[in-house]
Amino acid sequence: MGNLQGELHDQGELLMQGSFSVWTDSKKDRLRELRLKPMQRHIFLYQKAMLFCKKAAKEIHNKDTYHFKRYLKVSSAGFIVFISMH
Repeated sequence: MGNLQGELHDQGELLMQGSFSVWTDSKKDRLRELRLKPMQRHIFLYQKAMLFCKKAAKEIHNKDTYHFKRYLKVSSAGFIVFISMH
C-alpha cells in the first residue's frame, strides 16, 4: 500500500474491506461545501484503524494495488450494527 507510514500489521487483524463512495470538502471551490461527484475509495477496517485508500490505475503482478489517503483510529469512531430479523 503506497504512501502509508508505518506497518500494516501494527493495525491488528483485517476485519473487513470494500469499496465506497466518499464525499469530502472541495479543495478547489470553497464556495461549495461538498463535492457534487463522490470519490471511490477502498476502505480497510482493521482492529485498530480504518484506512481509506484509492485504487491504483495499474495492477502489479495481476493484483490490485492501493494508495493510502486517510487514517481513522477505530477508538475515535462510533459504529452501529443493524441486524435484520427477516
